Amino acid sequence: MSKIQSSQEKLAQRINKEYMRIAEKLGLGYDYMGLEQIGPFSGGSFGRLNHKFTSRYAPDIFTDTNIITFTSHGLAKAMVSESLKCFCAVYVEKPAPCTIYVKQIRDGFRKKPIWVPFHRSVKASEVYKNRMSWNGLLEALNNDDALAGYMNKMETETNIHGIDQHLSVGRGKSFPVCVNDADNNHGTRCMIVPVGDRTFVASQHVNDNPRNIEPALQAVKRIAEIIHQYNYQQFTTGEVISDYAKDLMELMGKKRKTKPTSAASKPQAVASGKKCPQCGYINLEKNKFCGECGASLKLKKGVCPKCGTENPPENKFCGECGTPLSEFQQEIPKSRQTPPPPPPPTKPSSPGVNVSDPLEQLITGIKGGADVQWTIRYKTTKQEYEGKLWNIAHKGYFVRNDNLMAVAEKINQQNHYLLFPNIRYVKTPNDKTLTGGFMNFAMTFNNKAPEPFRKKNVQVLLLPRDENPAEASVRMLASTDKEMTPDRFSVMLDVLVNNPGGVKEFYLWGIQD
Repeated sequence: MSKIQSSQEKLAQRINKEYMRIAEKLGLGYDYMGLEQIGPFSGGSFGRLNHKFTSRYAPDIFTDTNIITFTSHGLAKAMVSESLKCFCAVYVEKPAPCTIYVKQIRDGFRKKPIWVPFHRSVKASEVYKNRMSWNGLLEALNNDDALAGYMNKMETETNIHGIDQHLSVGRGKSFPVCVNDADNNHGTRCMIVPVGDRTFVASQHVNDNPRNIEPALQAVKRIAEIIHQYNYQQFTTGEVISDYAKDLMELMGKKRKTKPTSAASKPQAVASGKKCPQCGYINLEKNKFCGECGASLKLKKGVCPKCGTENPPENKFCGECGTPLSEFQQEIPKSRQTPPPPPPPTKPSSPGVNVSDPLEQLITGIKGGADVQWTIRYKTTKQEYEGKLWNIAHKGYFVRNDNLMAVAEKINQQNHYLLFPNIRYVKTPNDKTLTGGFMNFAMTFNNKAPEPFRKKNVQVLLLPRDENPAEASVRMLASTDKEMTPDRFSVMLDVLVNNPGGVKEFYLWGIQD
């Protein structure tokens, strides 16, 4: 066993011992689901411990404890593992009216944790002041003294010594960890997200001491009880506002699918009946829930089996999370089907581009140069919007793929960097609708950014192309800046990677193939 593995195992044992004690104290069952490596960095590696806390009277609570291992203070001898954050999550088998999150908001003479409905463009304090989209569940959450006590006990800030924000290991370096950034309007220690006929509840806290999990477990358990008591009946889908909740949803799905089941205890599938959207098990027609994994079988046509989003009949993939809808989708009426247009004549293209590619033929057929526009149709919360970007595809610009990967890595490290895989479609200036593979960089810079981007909003539409060399495999198609060039774009990427303080907001919009 390596020194890293040995150090991580010792930390896992200490965390497991404390978690088991807390489970006994709260009257919960306890299941350790193992240690998993997330990935290495130059000074060590990241890992995660997964647990499940169970109860006969409440839904199972899934936890994900992140740990970091590094060479202590730059010395090659001592390997040290420390706990970073812990995430708790639970699915409640009742819907909720909207996405809700908790923020520290001043009410009277002091700030306290207050639950508010999510509005992307409005500060939480304004939402609370004006009681925007207010409902009975919010009143129940905000008037529950026990829940308020649990929220106040959840630890939100700590320091990890021996490493800095750039993952540089050494003596005297320090890495501040914060899960509820006051400067981030949507940074939250806990959120509630409706996903069709059930509700997802997720929390996060710093975990420098394993005991910190106790108020988090009590909080999500109490929230589940309040949602059950509120008894909202209408199926609703809300936006997931933080990456940690999206990661938990995906991780819980994987753990559910991969959990071994003995042959003696595994339910026997029937020859025909309802197919479970979660695990594929065939159930009796009368079943409301899957006999294999417990997932709900009440799925309407066009509703995503993974996130519960309702989709139009034309969609082959969910517009919210990209899950295939073919098995759950209504057949598209023939009157609404559009035959593919005949390909335009092949024209010469840029060096290194496959001119037989139908998309390249389409791009080279665009007339009007930079004075025509591309259209991006995308979804933000519950509404869809269209954006217009000036054409630069005719210039044959490409950018380096490794530069984009460096930006992608920053998304998980910066609270004001967000990823949304929900572009509906892209329309070319000659009115051809396309789907699959596009990326749209949307950046708002503040006064700390260099010129000419200071206080500017810039968008760039990109399309990765496999036919080109790996170091320059992404084509630039359109931008809100008519003067956009690869060099200009590289400067913006450098700000995103090396000067995140100069960025007010960054959104990377994507589309699933």
